[in-house]
Amino acid sequence: MKYHCSIHDIVKISSNFPFPGYEVGEVSDPDIVVEIRKDLNFSKDGLSKLDFWFYGREGEEFVYFEDNLFGVKNKVLLKCLEGKTEIYATKSVLKIDRLYAPRSRGSLYDLINTERVLEYTCLLFS
Repeated sequence: MKYHCSIHDIVKISSNFPFPGYEVGEVSDPDIVVEIRKDLNFSKDGLSKLDFWFYGREGEEFVYFEDNLFGVKNKVLLKCLEGKTEIYATKSVLKIDRLYAPRSRGSLYDLINTERVLEYTCLLFS
């Protein structure tokens, strides 16, 4: 099932998870796409470690987060930071966020809202 959220039709978000405030249905041409998966198979080979949990590569538009918290792996991948932003996360991220959102990455919901506000602000001032 698909869900969506829109800020005055300026910034549109599509998701396969019903975050608070999202409506059932699809949205055309979303600015941000959020996909929750059972697992993310993303290789860290050749990536630079940006912090204890964050990885990236010079000149490429993505940031990858991976951590093992309470014995559960949680992974988040942000792609295409300039353009149609894609956010992929494992189901375990949502479970961990309900108990204790790690300070290293904050909650996934906060990340999506931050990206939404940045998109909105950039569109207003461009």
